[in-house]
Amino acid sequence: MWAISKYMDASAYLRKQGWRGEGHSLDHTDRGIKRPLLVSKKVDVLGVGLNKHTSVSDQWWLRAFDEGLRNLGTGQESALAQVQKHGVHRGGLYANFVKGQRIEGSIGDNFLPTPITTAGTNTPVTSEEDKSSRKRRRISPEHEAESDSDTSSEEVEEEPPARMSRKRKRDSVDGPGHKERPKEVRARRKIEKKEKLREKREREGDKLEQLNPREFKAIQVRKTIDRQISEYVAAATSRGLLPARPTNDPYPDQGATGANALPLTGTSDLPEMEQIFETAGLLTPKTPKTGKQSYKAQKYDRERTKRELKRAARAYVMSQMPPEDLELETAVAKEKRAGKKAKHDERNAAVAQAAAEQKAVKEARRARKHEKKEQRKIEIANMGPEEKAEYDARKAVARQKESERNATRDARRARIKEKLEARKVKKEIARKEKSAVAEVKEAAKAAARAARGKPDKSGKASKVEPDYIQLAEPLKVEDDTKQDMTFPEYTDAVANGEELKPKVMWENIPPAKLAQYKERASEKGMDLEQYILRREEKSAAKRV
Repeated sequence: MWAISKYMDASAYLRKQGWRGEGHSLDHTDRGIKRPLLVSKKVDVLGVGLNKHTSVSDQWWLRAFDEGLRNLGTGQESALAQVQKHGVHRGGLYANFVKGQRIEGSIGDNFLPTPITTAGTNTPVTSEEDKSSRKRRRISPEHEAESDSDTSSEEVEEEPPARMSRKRKRDSVDGPGHKERPKEVRARRKIEKKEKLREKREREGDKLEQLNPREFKAIQVRKTIDRQISEYVAAATSRGLLPARPTNDPYPDQGATGANALPLTGTSDLPEMEQIFETAGLLTPKTPKTGKQSYKAQKYDRERTKRELKRAARAYVMSQMPPEDLELETAVAKEKRAGKKAKHDERNAAVAQAAAEQKAVKEARRARKHEKKEQRKIEIANMGPEEKAEYDARKAVARQKESERNATRDARRARIKEKLEARKVKKEIARKEKSAVAEVKEAAKAAARAARGKPDKSGKASKVEPDYIQLAEPLKVEDDTKQDMTFPEYTDAVANGEELKPKVMWENIPPAKLAQYKERASEKGMDLEQYILRREEKSAAKRV
């Protein structure tokens, strides 16, 4: 009864929505239509304006052409004449449509080419200079708009239309699909950088305008001192007395600085430069460091030397300045420090006040909880026998449930612990089995080598890495106090107050850790054994 679609089962869909099936209406009262609606379906190919019962040639546009051709030369007005007199909107077909809004074109007058008039004019011969000047005028920004609108006939002949349109699309920055080229990106970033610098200078200028003459002069004195100090630092860096920056090389040439670097040759505009470098310790011969030095250690050495140089340069520059300028700069600096200290104290006071308020809130919450507990105790004490029995029963049930939960939790933890222990035992058994199998295989190989008459390799070196052996061999420490002593003798010696020298367990330290400890010990100027013992002492103190 119901037509089933190719892509959808309408009957199943309606049943999901609550339909009871064929023979029933869609509502729940059976008052509606119980049979499906019969919908007519158009299966022919006849279009709009065509009558089914007439021939295919009888179409309205063909009849319009026939009538127009029939009236030609007879003196009667054709449909075209009627349209010219009364307009196209009075026609039969157009009378059934509503006139919409007029849409203007997207091509402006400036895109249209200039008409070329060649009548009565002679085309001059263009020289190479004319072509180059016209090309420069077309590329220059002031003639860009002029070149877009006033395009000569020679330029049209030299460049094809496709090439011109492609170039216009590439040069249009505001186009929808425009992508900046690297050259355009660099130019834009350069402009943005200049704009930011200009804004920063304007802000600094506004701040300087708001200052009084006294503060302004103090700032100028401070800038003068800093500029001269930076000149001394730049001179030391250019002469190799101060490294320009740390290097990522773990073994830098430490002998390239100090007096082993470039000598101070020639004259310089900086006064007392050698004296300042000597005071900072840059001219003192330095012993080249051996071994590995980290990037951070290089950075610390460089910054330390730089600070010493700045101190020496600042002392000399300030000694050469007028006393009144120094007094003014010192007074203004003290005032600024006092203002900063006042702001810092104010901020600390606000933080302390907020902490006190938070503490007061917590105390009030704790007091309310205590008050509720006391009130509950009073209510329990004032209960009658029946209420007290009911309350005790509820408490007993709650305690029973809590004990059950605790027992369940403890049982779960015990099961997890047993699983972990069993897993650990399995791993240990597997490891022992693997080592036993390896020993059996090694014994079999040794027996085979002995049977073939080859020498035994049992005396070969240990499986420890050579680097670790080289690091650990010179660092072995023998404990004379504990050597050749039994455990009871050692405990008796400790009880008697004898100072026993602790021993470093070198075999328990991985090679990577040992190399790292050696590097840190050299940076701190300590022995490797002292550094490791000090590290163990600090870790033990933290555990306590």
